[in-house]
Amino acid sequence: MASVNFEKIKSASQLRGMLLHCDKETRQAHDHSNRHIDKSQTVNNLQGDMTYKETYEHFKETLTRLDDMPNANKRKDRVLAFGLEIPFPPGISDIQGFANKVYDIAQKQYPEAVFLNAYVHTDEKHKYVDAETKKIRESLDHMHIFVMPVQDDRLNGKDFSSRKNMRSLNNAIQEMCQRDYGLDFMNGTKKKSRDSVETLKNKSDKEALALKLRRVKKKEADLKQQEADLRLKEQEAEKKYLEAQKMQSEASESLQRTNELQVELQEKISLYENLPNQVKEQARLWREHAKSRASASSISTGKSKQNGRQYE
Repeated sequence: MASVNFEKIKSASQLRGMLLHCDKETRQAHDHSNRHIDKSQTVNNLQGDMTYKETYEHFKETLTRLDDMPNANKRKDRVLAFGLEIPFPPGISDIQGFANKVYDIAQKQYPEAVFLNAYVHTDEKHKYVDAETKKIRESLDHMHIFVMPVQDDRLNGKDFSSRKNMRSLNNAIQEMCQRDYGLDFMNGTKKKSRDSVETLKNKSDKEALALKLRRVKKKEADLKQQEADLRLKEQEAEKKYLEAQKMQSEASESLQRTNELQVELQEKISLYENLPNQVKEQARLWREHAKSRASASSISTGKSKQNGRQYE
């Protein structure tokens, strides 16, 4: 649900980077990793009276003063400041008035804290996929308040971001929204976003990129599978082609052998058809031969008889 995001700032360099990102002058002069910033609209952003340098100097002077206190919190993991990010409910047209009321509520909530500066960004309008709900959302105008969690002249981040104080601040803004604008700051859902709007947008961008990468990888895998299937089909087609060639060769050889057998058969048929004539001719020759032998035998017998009479 819409709520104030409490971001812990534990180093001067972290604060410096966040102030550079928020300050109107430096925002227009530099390029940003957040590609959704429309620098042509940055002129409409709002901020407190101090410049980036003045705000950062105010921070350093306050930190030096606190560190000189007898009860100073000098732990290595101490929280030097908080970046409060407050999304504006859709339908807020009085940007300046709404921002002033939120700032007053925060100061009332933390009377001892040192408020460094406040910024309202209206130059990040775009649609994005909510990383938690997976629904398409439109970015909202939002406010950044940088505050040092001072209590009893020492840094006390634990109390500043206690559940009690966080709930109290959100409820106070909700009451103001309903009373003065007839709108809800919190939408009543139980689940609370643990990240800032910008963090959620970054998550959305990363998830969108990851989704694209997954789609590219899936496409590559599909293409590889298609290539493998194509190679397999080519191999099967080549195998079938070789088998067809072999069958064609065998059929050709079979046809040739059939033709040869047909010629051989025709020759035998012709031979058998001419066989009766050959037999008749052979029989005639045999008869003539027999007659010839019979005639020769008769002549020989006649001569023998004549010779016999002579000897009588």
